[in-house]
Amino acid sequence: RKHDAALSTALQLRNTLPPLSPGTTHETAPPESCEQNPSPGDNWSVAETHLTAARRYRRTRDFDSCERELSSAFALFPRYIAAWEEYAYLALDKGLFAVAMERFGTLFALHPEHPDVLQWLIRATSALNREERQMTADKASGTTCEVLHVGFHMRSAEKEVAVTDPIFRCPTLVDKTNWLGDDGYDDSFSVRQDDGEKTVTVTREEEMGVSMSHGWGMDLRFSCCEVPIPSDVVEEPTPTEGRSSDHFQVLGVSCDHILEELRAAYRAASFRLHPDRVGGSTEEFARVTTAYEC
Repeated sequence: RKHDAALSTALQLRNTLPPLSPGTTHETAPPESCEQNPSPGDNWSVAETHLTAARRYRRTRDFDSCERELSSAFALFPRYIAAWEEYAYLALDKGLFAVAMERFGTLFALHPEHPDVLQWLIRATSALNREERQMTADKASGTTCEVLHVGFHMRSAEKEVAVTDPIFRCPTLVDKTNWLGDDGYDDSFSVRQDDGEKTVTVTREEEMGVSMSHGWGMDLRFSCCEVPIPSDVVEEPTPTEGRSSDHFQVLGVSCDHILEELRAAYRAASFRLHPDRVGGSTEEFARVTTAYEC
C-alpha cells in the first residue's frame, strides 16, 4: 500500500516536469564531450566538486552550506540526478519530511530506475505520517504549537525571528532538552518574547562564564505553543514536547548513515542520557534505545 502511494505521488510529480530540450539528457553521467576531452574547467567536474562539498557539509550538519553547494551544481545541470538525491537527503536530515517526499518524487520522475528511490520515498512519506499523527495528538490534548525555525547563525550571538501569531509563546530557555532535531551540542539559548509580540529574540548563552561573540552552527528549531492563560505568564514546554518522531533524528545521524555511525551515535547518546548520570533521564534514555532498536 505504501509502495503504491509512493509510486502514485512520484508519477504525479513526473507529469509536472517540463519536457527535456532537444539534445539534452537526465544528467546521470557526464556529457560525452566531457569524457572525451576532460579539462580542469569543464562544467561537469565543477558540478561534481559542488556535490562532493554538499555531501560533506550535510554530514557535518552545516545545512546552509550544503544547500548553497547544491544550488551551484543545479545552476550547471538542473537535472543532475546525484544532486537531486543529495537534495532529498538534505530535507530528510532537516526534518522537512513533506519537502523530502517531493524531492524524492522528483528524483523518481527524472530517473525511475535510480536505486532504492521508491524505498526512500516511502520512508519520507512514513515520517510525514508520524509527524502528522503527533500533531493530531497534540491538538486532541488541547495543545496547539508551531515550530519556530531559527536556523544557522554565525555572524553574531543574537538573532531576531518571529512567530506567526503572538498567541504562540516560546520557551524562555532552549537547549538540547527541548530543541528539535536532537543535535548533541551543549549550547543553550535565552529567548525573549515581549507580551503580545510576534518578534522573538534568540541569544546564545555564556559558556563557562564567557560571553559568546559568535553565533551557532546548528539548525536551531523549537516549539512555541499556544498558552490559554494571561500573557504575562510564559509556560515552559515539557522535555518531550515537539520532539522529532524520526528515529534517525533522535540519534542525530544522517539519513544515509553507515552502521558504525549509528552505533557510535547510540553509544554517545545512551551514555549521556543514562539515568544513573547527572542530568540523565529515564524517559530520554528509553527514547534513544527505542530509536536504535527500530
